Amino acid sequence: MHVILESDSFTIISKLRSVEDDLSILRPYISDAKTMSRAFASCRFAFTSMSGNGGAHCLARLGNGLAIDLFWVEEVPPQVFALVQADRRCSDPP
Repeated sequence: MHVILESDSFTIISKLRSVEDDLSILRPYISDAKTMSRAFASCRFAFTSMSGNGGAHCLARLGNGLAIDLFWVEEVPPQVFALVQADRRCSDPP
């Protein structure tokens, strides 16, 4: 119920954090994300660099190449899992 949504797009994170109406072409997506975020006990929008977000990029590439919807509930594709582990190692404090 406590969610942190990360993106390597500073523009998107800024729009999601803003209390002002978004007037850009992204408005429907920003509005939907803000509305959905209220379903959680807490939801924080955080910027993360691309180097720390390899798992998300891999998952997005895999999803874009599919003709059907897939949902990974308890497992993720092995190549994504490996990148998430690498992302964690990069972000763990020494």
